[in-house]
Amino acid sequence: MAGLGDIVSGAAGLATGIANIFTQRSLSQSRKDDLNKRIRQNQNWYNQRYNEDATQRADAQSMITKMQETLRQQNADAKGTAAVMGGTEESQAATKAANAQAIADTSSNIVQQADARKDSIEQQYLAQKNSLQDMQDQLKADQQQQMASALSNLGQSVGKGAASYGTNGGGVTKADIISALRE
Repeated sequence: MAGLGDIVSGAAGLATGIANIFTQRSLSQSRKDDLNKRIRQNQNWYNQRYNEDATQRADAQSMITKMQETLRQQNADAKGTAAVMGGTEESQAATKAANAQAIADTSSNIVQQADARKDSIEQQYLAQKNSLQDMQDQLKADQQQQMASALSNLGQSVGKGAASYGTNGGGVTKADIISALRE
């Protein structure tokens, strides 16, 4: 016949096993939530950086402004030179054409830098995305292993308790439990 100590020990083992399952699940859910947050942050970073207008960035605006100031000065100098020295309209037109080409070259340079920057952003994003995916896969594997271990421990606790209760060969009876509780 099982003693009260055996029943309490078996119940404690069962309760501990169940508590461990819930604790592991809670910790895993917390890790999963944190990982999902990092995935969303990475996606938001990518969307913001990749879709930025390259011409609106501070470095591009500074380059455009300096170019415009330089060209205004060159146009004014060409106009002044033409007025003083009797330059032709063709020379002024040539200066304006050269200045327009300088603007086109600057714009092309900005576009090339933007393309290179987008490639870099995409590479960073994909590397981080792959790393986060690996973390997700590892979390799933850890969860499965922890659950299997917790269920195994729970099964062992139940098995030990059943073995200590089952002294009559047929398992624990209602009378055994009542008798043990009276002791």
